[in-house]
Amino acid sequence: MEKNARTKIIEIADCLPGMVIAHDVFSKQHILVIPAGTILDEYSIERMDNLFIADIEIYNMSEFEIEREANSFEQTYASHVSQIKDIFDNLENGNFLRMEEIRSTVSDVITSNISHRDILHTLNGLRNFDEYTYTHSLNVGILAMMLARWSGIPENQTKQICYAGVLHDIGKARIPGSILNKPGILTTEEFNIIKGHSVAGYDILKQNHNISDDIRHGVLMHHERIDGSGYPLGITGDRIHEYSKIIAVADVFDAMVSDRCYKSKESPFNVLEHFETQCLGHLDAKYLKTFIEKISFYLLGEHVHLSDGRLAEVVFVNPRCLNRPIIQVDGMIIDLAKELNLSISGLAERVTA
Repeated sequence: MEKNARTKIIEIADCLPGMVIAHDVFSKQHILVIPAGTILDEYSIERMDNLFIADIEIYNMSEFEIEREANSFEQTYASHVSQIKDIFDNLENGNFLRMEEIRSTVSDVITSNISHRDILHTLNGLRNFDEYTYTHSLNVGILAMMLARWSGIPENQTKQICYAGVLHDIGKARIPGSILNKPGILTTEEFNIIKGHSVAGYDILKQNHNISDDIRHGVLMHHERIDGSGYPLGITGDRIHEYSKIIAVADVFDAMVSDRCYKSKESPFNVLEHFETQCLGHLDAKYLKTFIEKISFYLLGEHVHLSDGRLAEVVFVNPRCLNRPIIQVDGMIIDLAKELNLSISGLAERVTA
């Protein structure tokens, strides 16, 4: 494991309750035992000892300092959403794309030390319907960056993928707000107008010579699908740009876990189940599999709201039934795959000091 000033490696015998794990802890069989960001207690320390885990990497910082970093990220996130809104407003007024603000946003996202668990909590936070396009643009950039790194893509390309993710819906600056934010069902004509945002985004980016063709094509093709059912070109498989395949996964995930003016958000567990059962053949199988696997890891240990109003903790994500994990509630362990009258309605909001 890589050491840095923020973390240190200690033996399990030296672990104490309250310490915060810096990296995912795996068993010798490569099964996730405890995800990064977990605050150790006596049970988790004993569990690692029983599995003969020799050492782990923890944060040097206190829990308070780590929480302060998370809060700092949330403040920076809100600032970036505001920047993206200004960029859209500028384009709507007929001006050019302001790349200096995009560079600032992407640079902060790429260099952020915040854990993926904290990013997922930020993405899960309450959002204003009117700001959906701006928060969605930032979220897709963040999720695309995460997926690129999980897939082993070189950092220089990961940065470009983050750019393309942040800019993927920039063409919506050319779509009338009355259509974009319509709460009811779109007419065929209105839907076709919205579908034009991919080409509009490509045309906007063509006007800036500092943007690479890879980023432009990532934006143009982010609604293409492997089976040819997407738009605007209706192309298949290898003809779709690699950046677009990554952005498509991030785009669908964030759209489904978001509240919209015409629908309520889905729980991440339901979205992963949808990915596995409905999206194979439409989204790239390699990136889809990686995303499902990694996001499942970070949902382990999360607190969730149940359909009966109770609060529970996820103790195991069942790979054969992703939307029905094993939970702990009121001191009991419940397998939701067997308790079909109970379900998860969503992640619980993180409580900060």
